[in-house]
Amino acid sequence: AGEKSHWSPSLLSGLCERIEDRAISYEAKQREKNIEQQEKPLQTPTAQVEITSNQFTGLLERAGESGEVSQALVQLVDRWIHEEKLTPRHVAVLFSRPFGYEIRQRVLTSVLQHKPALNAVSVLNSMEQIGLGKLNYTYSGQGTEWRCELRWQDRQTTVESTSKSEARTIASQRMLQLMCDPSLSQPANTA
Repeated sequence: AGEKSHWSPSLLSGLCERIEDRAISYEAKQREKNIEQQEKPLQTPTAQVEITSNQFTGLLERAGESGEVSQALVQLVDRWIHEEKLTPRHVAVLFSRPFGYEIRQRVLTSVLQHKPALNAVSVLNSMEQIGLGKLNYTYSGQGTEWRCELRWQDRQTTVESTSKSEARTIASQRMLQLMCDPSLSQPANTA
């Protein structure tokens, strides 16, 4: 009616975001139920279940929280890898939840293919953004001799390279390898 609200714009904005998150989460839960019900058709190459990127993230988060990863979800992850639809956030969720080594390795292989939209640096940045721990990059050197030490939680890796950017990229890739393989308990230090 043209009157000002007694609620602040930032409060209303936050409320709208929360409602949207709940709606997306609900849709993701419904999609997961549908995928599990359609598990048999997913085994054929012609079957397609279309979900949005946010819904896929919700499925991954929910499966990770419950610890129950259905075969249909594994097939869906494989399909998204094959169709090159994985985002840094998807990979961050996959690596931060208890998904199996095999699926993590397939995702890691996809990340290491040096595609601009999906790379190790962006995955680690996404992990930091969703609250999984701060990344600590430390650089030393100059010109064509750079050293990058990367620490995340209890893991660290050190890399030397010809440029600061390349050292950061390689250190990020090595950190993802440490996250992917639970048998690598010692920090990977490489020159």
